[in-house]
Amino acid sequence: MKKRLLTFTCCILAAGFLCLFPGPDARAAAVSAPAASSPSSAVPAGKISDLTGLVVSDTVYARRPLAVMYDNSAAAQPQSGLSCADIVYEAYAEGSVTRLMAVFEQYDSLTRIGPLRSCRDYFIHWACEYDPIFIHYGGPDLYVKTYYDLPQVNHLDGTRMEGTAFYRTSDRKAPHNAYTGASYLQKGILAAGYPSAHTLYYQGPHFLFSRGPALSPSAGIPANRVCPGFTTTAPEFVYNAADGKYYRSQYQKPHTDRETGTQLCFENLIIQYTDTLVRDKQGYLYLTTLDSGKPGWFIANGRAIPVTWIKDSLTGVTRYYDASGSQIKVNPGKTFISVLPSDQANLTRIL
Repeated sequence: MKKRLLTFTCCILAAGFLCLFPGPDARAAAVSAPAASSPSSAVPAGKISDLTGLVVSDTVYARRPLAVMYDNSAAAQPQSGLSCADIVYEAYAEGSVTRLMAVFEQYDSLTRIGPLRSCRDYFIHWACEYDPIFIHYGGPDLYVKTYYDLPQVNHLDGTRMEGTAFYRTSDRKAPHNAYTGASYLQKGILAAGYPSAHTLYYQGPHFLFSRGPALSPSAGIPANRVCPGFTTTAPEFVYNAADGKYYRSQYQKPHTDRETGTQLCFENLIIQYTDTLVRDKQGYLYLTTLDSGKPGWFIANGRAIPVTWIKDSLTGVTRYYDASGSQIKVNPGKTFISVLPSDQANLTRIL
């Protein structure tokens, strides 16, 4: 990773640039296409989730999702609620420590979500693609405070709302004992006065969903075991052809949910590489989120193909394109997105 300092002025200019791109609500147009499909390809009755491409209830479909910042240190294992997340991101926070950001659509039954940790501004950029309620426990003010008052960012901060939207447990030591749950979040959202329905900044579904397998047996290269390349967590995904899912391990053991005991698994994996700089002597990072033509991988059905990605604004959706220039289609189901420094692409293993 490059050792280079970014000045505060550069950070403020970057933040200002990001704020120039509010997006319209494209949801109605995005979900209208299935209704025009021929009878042979018609989707089941009901609303189709923007996150998973699966049928969800009217109530779930109508409300905004949650984007939750998870502690992913060794002391935070196992975490609670992650098996219910629809989309999960992993990226470095500083040094070789990673954070997870989990995007939830269905969370009403969850009494324990966490442990939670602080955000970074690039996680805010990815979260804004979903127009969520952003859940975090503070963050480095120098780099994130400028976002808190933006109309595109509706957030609940545990450092300000502990006891209302967040709580501490006694079975773990701080800072690995901060949690929330559905009832706490309802109180927090009500107290903050945030709308439950999508705002005008929502630009619609993140993915195009495939009606059959997203990748054919002849596509790309074999991908039965995938190691993105994070050094400390050492995550690994192993493909199970019987159910078409990738099962995740980290810290050399299965990555499980404390509440259910189940191992995390995903129908789709995305690896994207981006320019990464060290901002200051504390090691805080700057991950480029606005870019085009940067490389990555899309992995599904035991195969992997190279892709490029583009994101053009704070609320703009990151799109992934194959070698022909077509936007990729993913399997209905859950997706894990690993974002790594471009100069660490050689650490990725796809076998």
